[in-house]
Amino acid sequence: MSAAGDGEQQTVNTTTPLSSDANSLFVGFGRRMAGVALDLNIAVFIAIGVEVYVIEAIGLTVTDRRPIILAFLLLYFSVFWSGPLRATPAQLLFGMRVVDEMGERLSLSRAVVRSLLLIGIMIAAMMLFKTPSTPYLGVVALVGYALLFLAVLTPNRQAGHDLLVHSLVVRANALKSPELRRYLYELASGNDAVTRKQRRPSVISIVGDLLISAVVLGIPVFILYGFAQVRYDMELRYRIGYALGEVTGLKIAEELFYAEYTRWPTNESELGVATKGQYPDGGYYELEDDGVIRIHFTVKPELMKGSIFLSPRLEEEGITWECHTDGDIAGQHLPAACRE
Repeated sequence: MSAAGDGEQQTVNTTTPLSSDANSLFVGFGRRMAGVALDLNIAVFIAIGVEVYVIEAIGLTVTDRRPIILAFLLLYFSVFWSGPLRATPAQLLFGMRVVDEMGERLSLSRAVVRSLLLIGIMIAAMMLFKTPSTPYLGVVALVGYALLFLAVLTPNRQAGHDLLVHSLVVRANALKSPELRRYLYELASGNDAVTRKQRRPSVISIVGDLLISAVVLGIPVFILYGFAQVRYDMELRYRIGYALGEVTGLKIAEELFYAEYTRWPTNESELGVATKGQYPDGGYYELEDDGVIRIHFTVKPELMKGSIFLSPRLEEEGITWECHTDGDIAGQHLPAACRE
């Protein structure tokens, strides 16, 4: 009877989970985001290589590479997640696996849906860089980041796309023994009070993940947003400079007209130019009374709020042009000569 008791005790010990902490089975948010960032770079690099060295090499012309990149991202994630490795190259490097709630690899259909959801969430998050030109996209970006940050708050570290397809991102060693896999399933299903308690992330764990998230995502996002803002400001200055350059010929035509008739032209037909002349980079110009040339913009909300007008002024040395603005065009985007 004693031997039987010893045997029963031995059986219990061998089936006891190797880890009593559920958090040790699931991959933290920081490592997950680092893996996604690396995977995106790998997939985009390969997709561009396929476009340049395969598609263009056979004589096909690509006018927009974004559909190619999106299609390749979908193929990349779906194949790796549904394959025997159950992980992308970056996830293998960081020691994580993508499985269903029983620890098995995802079916192809579930992997495709998970890929579509992840790509959609990442696109939404990247809308943050469009916020300088389109403020309402900031809401879309916040939704994307919120779905990602669910991996910090949910018991099994599941982001939005994990919750929808019932997938888990676990540490590689969680799949190495039947005991751990059984424990993983118990944690995912929450069959009893003990496992439900273990599934609740502690305050310290949440704070730690948030701090890691701030470093992994917050600092790069802040830097990239700054670059996006600078680039957007440069684009606005370029468009204004381009528009001012486009009316150079019209100014010369007016000056020659005044030299011959000692008056300003009353309309564009007297100069032989088009009414509301369009220029290629998003706008048009028109002639007003007293030789005034007004420039309008048809792109970028910050420029469409107003207009620029050039007024000729007679001086002893000739004709000079004064630059002014109407509306709400920000002064920092204007050349120094146009700032009032």
